Amino acid sequence: MGFAAVTRVTEDCRIACSVKDEIAFGLKPRGELKVEATICNDIRQTHQPVIVDHVAEHSLWHLHHTPLQYGFHSYISMPLVLPDGRSTGTLCSIAPGPANSTRPRSGSCSRCLPS
Repeated sequence: MGFAAVTRVTEDCRIACSVKDEIAFGLKPRGELKVEATICNDIRQTHQPVIVDHVAEHSLWHLHHTPLQYGFHSYISMPLVLPDGRSTGTLCSIAPGPANSTRPRSGSCSRCLPS
């Protein structure tokens, strides 16, 4: 993954709090995107993570407007939820090409591998 961000997501906006951008995606800290133009809005509503290794091959996300608009091919986003159940944002990462994020890597410790 070449881009990662911690974001604050509300009903109205998505604001980047912290960013690591190695692919020139262009979003800077305090940068804002319309929440309806992001997958983070779906995550804010469902509190469910989204992990997509290859957008074009994914049955749900291959036609979603966000990867089509921004041109990324893999995506991971985890909801940030307070103990009282309120959603505060996401930790998300994108890559311009397909990824293998859902497959264990060789050399992973046995505690990290599915049983």
